[in-house]
Amino acid sequence: MNSVPFREVCQAIRETAFTNNNHLPIIVSLEVHADPDQQELMVDIMKEEWEGLLLDEPFDACDPKARQPRLDELLDKILIKVKKTPAKASVPKGTQLSLPTISSLEEEGSEDELSPEAKSRKVPICESLSNLAIYTHSEHFKRFDTMSAKTPSHIFSINENKILELHQSKHKEMFTHNRDYFMRAYPHSFRVDSSNLDPSLYWRKGVQMVALNWQKWDEGMMLNTAMFDSEKGWVLKPTGYLSSDTSTSQAEAHPHRTLNLRITVLAGQHIPLPESSTNNSTKSLNVSGVSGADFRPYVKCELHVEKDEERAGRAIEGGGRAREGQYKQKTKSRETNNPDFGKGMVLDFCNIPKVVEELSFVRFKIEDESKFLPVGELAAWACIRLDRLQPGYRFINLLDAKGNPSDGKLLVKIEKSIR
Repeated sequence: MNSVPFREVCQAIRETAFTNNNHLPIIVSLEVHADPDQQELMVDIMKEEWEGLLLDEPFDACDPKARQPRLDELLDKILIKVKKTPAKASVPKGTQLSLPTISSLEEEGSEDELSPEAKSRKVPICESLSNLAIYTHSEHFKRFDTMSAKTPSHIFSINENKILELHQSKHKEMFTHNRDYFMRAYPHSFRVDSSNLDPSLYWRKGVQMVALNWQKWDEGMMLNTAMFDSEKGWVLKPTGYLSSDTSTSQAEAHPHRTLNLRITVLAGQHIPLPESSTNNSTKSLNVSGVSGADFRPYVKCELHVEKDEERAGRAIEGGGRAREGQYKQKTKSRETNNPDFGKGMVLDFCNIPKVVEELSFVRFKIEDESKFLPVGELAAWACIRLDRLQPGYRFINLLDAKGNPSDGKLLVKIEKSIR
């Protein structure tokens, strides 16, 4: 894997951070493997490249030990998330290492997974870098009742498996912690195929930051796209999950309601062909001898909602891996990438219990039923947070199998009631 120079990463962040009238803050999470001298160089680079944007001193009226700033106090600011150096700790000069790159996903929170050899290579954080972790410092998780777990600026980074263990053993403690403080979940190291966890499972536990493997456009990435669609990177938690609330578990956090949803699929237009097929306009063949004329699309619709075991603090089926929604329906297939479903094919989801709209999702997948291609190969998709799915006739814009915008659309009629 090729490395990326640290300065180039900082430049890219500066050029894209606050564009398109987006002034909400950015948290840069650093995994540091550089020695103290190079950490000093990192600090210099960040201050140079992010001059005027980097938050390098606490606000006068906002002591990090007492409270977090309001979001409107952090507009156009870049915050650093890194481990804090203990007071009066000496940082020895280490062996020269390369500057950090963006090649690795996991960070300080993955300490439990490291081998003894890897732990011995861990390098202390120098004071000048540590001082940049003002309102967002990484804290190794031990327990929820420690003093460090009550510090406003701390962020626990915990792998998905550990969070699911805590879901069963410390269900209420974890929920109340995440109601008031930050937590970050990240994929376990067993995901050698770059697959993803189900982020909605962790959002419903109050986890604010769910890291994903962006190499693969699977269910996890689709749900993440739906959550933050048009939201500029920040989404307000629903009632019951806020620090001003008094709820102590998922079960009592938000009114659970019963959903009735009817989706009538009427037509599709310019549906992208599956990756193993070819461009329909060229009529050329791929290595399997398949052209766009062989494309037989059908629409599969899935609901991703809270499960009973989530509310009860029981073991989660499937270990939290991203997977198909537990409620699913599909249409019959049609020919061509401009399918006409006549008077419409109805997909009914009746009496779905205990739904929180802000944390539930509807996923549309257009798959291929061609006998020449893998059965169910993904051609295009869309994922929508349930509270944003409005009744009436709707055009749904489709992304291709790699998450790129396309000209594809679905025409559907939405009938929804929730009580």
